[in-house]
Amino acid sequence: MRALVIAAALTAISACGQTTVEKAERTEAPGPTAPADRAPSPTIPTDPAAGPSGADNMTWHFTHYEGQAPALRYGSYGSEDQAIALRCEGARIAAILWRGQQRETWPFTLQSGGAHANLNGVGEGDSEVAVTAHVPRSSPVMAAFRQTGDLTLSEDGQSWVMDAINDQERQAIAQFFAACSQDGRLP
Repeated sequence: MRALVIAAALTAISACGQTTVEKAERTEAPGPTAPADRAPSPTIPTDPAAGPSGADNMTWHFTHYEGQAPALRYGSYGSEDQAIALRCEGARIAAILWRGQQRETWPFTLQSGGAHANLNGVGEGDSEVAVTAHVPRSSPVMAAFRQTGDLTLSEDGQSWVMDAINDQERQAIAQFFAACSQDGRLP
């Protein structure tokens, strides 16, 4: 009997017709670090002949917003998909990775040409962990990256090639290193 009453109530409700649902228009406000007049995202360069970094739908992009340290990111525009972010911090560069879990140690390696830096990052956060390690701006790996635009991140037996594949990406890297020092030269 109870099932019959519930079925009758559902039939009566559905007979009333479709209800109208108004959708609110979606407006996007710039984030706290992005100016409101930011230019639209450029097209991400692709070149399968350039190797893995030519086909991963990511690019190097430089940002330097007022009151913030210069930053260089290898990621996709308009998404949270980033392999690495580099941020100037005086005579050193913070290498920042995002991971989905916290753990005790975060060893990873940055390599450019024959130069490499073995780093031990420190994670902050719980569900989305920002892993930060520091490397001197004048280190061989940063000097090689600045010169060639080639950088590989290795962690837990996996490697991600993040080489600059065109002049636009190489220019972003050059702008980053120039902004890291007041006169554009490394010490």
